[in-house]
Amino acid sequence: MLRSTSVTSLVAAWALCLAGAAGAAPTLYFHWEGGLSPYGFATVEVAPDGRASCDTLYLGQRIKSTMMLTEQEVAYFRYQFERVVGPGEQAVQKVAPRDAGIVTWRVIEGGHTREVSGHAESPWAARLSEDMWRIVRREAVAASLRHGEPKARYLASYEALSDLRQGEVYRPEAMRQALLDAAADWPLPGLSFDHSRSTIGYLIAALAYCEPRER
Repeated sequence: MLRSTSVTSLVAAWALCLAGAAGAAPTLYFHWEGGLSPYGFATVEVAPDGRASCDTLYLGQRIKSTMMLTEQEVAYFRYQFERVVGPGEQAVQKVAPRDAGIVTWRVIEGGHTREVSGHAESPWAARLSEDMWRIVRREAVAASLRHGEPKARYLASYEALSDLRQGEVYRPEAMRQALLDAAADWPLPGLSFDHSRSTIGYLIAALAYCEPRER
């Protein structure tokens, strides 16, 4: 689940979930582009049925993936999007570096669209932006682990471990298979022995963070 979720947020999210049972759920849309970054663009869309689609251009590679959200997760995102794109809401503009990029938030419901856009560093949606980027980054790292060149997979294994240690990965269990597949390919061709040894160490340590906590 998402970290640092307050009790108030959860209660409000559950209320939205129950209210949505009587009517059609909205489509939630996040899109970022235009910044100086390894990412050309990043898009996350949550459909009414809870299917979350991620479409990213990372280091020139197009990455697409989907996953099903739980009812609690859908309710949480609906609550957060409504806070950002409420009726009449306007993005808080802020002086930001030109390379910060522009983010667009959109809610499509009942044939109507509500949308706000602004600098990626604007504070009005910082928390939800972090949640979206956790999804995007996890998919980019997982893709590099599966399909990258040996050096890219070595770097991705380090990045995966770093993000998992810091609790920056949304649904860490979803990264488990990519880590297992990468570990099965060790040692990778084209890397020095030291790098290969580091790679398997990173992968094993990262896998430990993907296991469910003991109760």
